[in-house]
Amino acid sequence: MDSSLMLLALASCVFTAHAAVHEETLFYSCSESGDGQVQLHWDGDQITYADFKKQHAVWTAPLLKDLETAILSWFFHLALDSRTRCEFYLDRAVRLDNSSMTLKAPAVVIYPMDEAETGKNNTIYCHIRNFYPPSNNVTWTRNGIRVTEGVNLSNPYPQTDGTFNQLASFSFQPQSDDVVECSVQHQALSRPLITAWSKTVARFSGHKLDHVYYLFI
Repeated sequence: MDSSLMLLALASCVFTAHAAVHEETLFYSCSESGDGQVQLHWDGDQITYADFKKQHAVWTAPLLKDLETAILSWFFHLALDSRTRCEFYLDRAVRLDNSSMTLKAPAVVIYPMDEAETGKNNTIYCHIRNFYPPSNNVTWTRNGIRVTEGVNLSNPYPQTDGTFNQLASFSFQPQSDDVVECSVQHQALSRPLITAWSKTVARFSGHKLDHVYYLFI
């Protein structure tokens, strides 16, 4: 098949720690193409995921360092078990229904971490939402020139409706005339979805883009 069936599952528990109530959710998914993900979320935010290629867990929550050692001591073993369980049920699902999942194109919002000030460090976020399957190609440009330094891309994280979200970022020192573009390629799109941010009003000519401007003067 051109598209593969994917199975998505979650398990959630609520518990009390340090006199506060927290929700911990385990997401795991697998597909006929062999791709699989296992992630752990704390109060709705991803804190770790399993990197099956490197055979270890990756911690993604620097503000929760006090939980890192305890959770990483068992998470990757749980992730391996979850992947095996997912593949077992996926095989059964394929036998019952061999139809492919519906493609869903992403929506994109771009915004800065802080109010932009010329020459001061800042980060521009490109929030990619509600897409399926969980595979995007994200590139950044600054004034029309592709940049690779200062960029970061999170692991896709699943939503309860079966779609995925992802967060891309670009850290730099904005200048008054900067125009930053986030380009997202996905198989449900006929062309890249390009979203732009500028510190001041920018004018374009000669080509059409799917632009959304968030202006901070």
